[in-house]
Amino acid sequence: MGDRAVTQVIIKKDLSPVALDSLRLLGWDKLCDSVSSFAATSPGRSAAKEKLWWSAGTSYEESVSLLSETSAAVEMLKYSSSSLDFAGVDLDLVSD
Repeated sequence: MGDRAVTQVIIKKDLSPVALDSLRLLGWDKLCDSVSSFAATSPGRSAAKEKLWWSAGTSYEESVSLLSETSAAVEMLKYSSSSLDFAGVDLDLVSD
């Protein structure tokens, strides 16, 4: 996701210019790139980046709730007998 697309996401989120500058100074864009690199497809990488930028302005309570969801998913994967396989997903159905 380029700077223009990120800026469009930020505008939708209504973050102040100061908050946007702070996130960039802290390297939020690099963190988003790093995390999204784990996605297997280009649409997945774009979606991950967008979600991370949208989450930049979430409240503490919402962050705790999202963390508990992530922890539950990790536990589910840890004790699952098989891994998740998205090989059969039709990208035309999930892309913009």
